[in-house]
This record gives sequence, structure tokens and C-alpha cells, in this order.
Amino acid sequence: MINVFVGDTVDVVLDVGCDVSSTSVQKIKYKKPNGESGAWDATVLGDNPTKIKADNVVFDRAGQWEIQAYVESPSLKSHGKIVRLLVKVHL
Repeated sequence: MINVFVGDTVDVVLDVGCDVSSTSVQKIKYKKPNGESGAWDATVLGDNPTKIKADNVVFDRAGQWEIQAYVESPSLKSHGKIVRLLVKVHL
């Protein structure tokens, strides 16, 4: 895993573990170190239908973030594993 610092702009890619190319909604949910939560819109990664990607994400707080894949189709609403990411303060 790469080092991420406050103010960095990165593409967040999560492996969902199964083919999600037929889903109609893809999001990456997050919880910031201060408890604030939300979700970034994501897309299925073109060359790998088991991964979703949120483009140009800016991490605006230092500390431990939690991120989680979320997908939906007419017959499915599913969450992936929670991933913890430490965002550091740069020099």
C-alpha cells in the first residue's frame, strides 16, 4: 500500500472479489478520522470487473480512514470488507 498524505489526490481502487460489471451503482464509502462519513462515486475498472475505482479523491484529514466498497443491482445491495488507511501529515 502507498503512503497517503493530507492534501494528496489519488485514485482509490478496491477489489470487490467478484464480477460487478452488471451492477448499476458503485460507490466507495468512507469514514474520516473525525467520524464524518460519505461516499465517492466509483466505476468498474475497465480491464478488471472485480475492482471499482473512485477518481481524484482528496484526503483532507490526517488519521485513520475507513473505506468500503458498495455495489447495487436490481436484486443485490452489497458491501465489501472495511479497509483502514492511515493518512499522514507531510513535511
